[in-house]
Amino acid sequence: MNKNTDILRGEFIGRQISAIGKGIEGKIIDETKNSFLVKTKNNLKKRLLKQNLTFELKSQSGNVTIEGNSILMKPEDRIKIKQWK
Repeated sequence: MNKNTDILRGEFIGRQISAIGKGIEGKIIDETKNSFLVKTKNNLKKRLLKQNLTFELKSQSGNVTIEGNSILMKPEDRIKIKQWK
């Protein structure tokens, strides 16, 4: 299993994320099937819809670009996936 698959199957809450093209970045504080709730540097809370957005998830091994449409599912269902398509 490669690192990208491990990141996609892992927990997103608590990770730094930025929405490419939206100019919003911050820490994920909640995740639903269709959205992320992000706390920005200004302590504002922004809800970002996953559909049709591209995200850059920051990790220890580098940044990973994720298409929102590919993770459009409940977090608990995403974690259970054995092999990513």
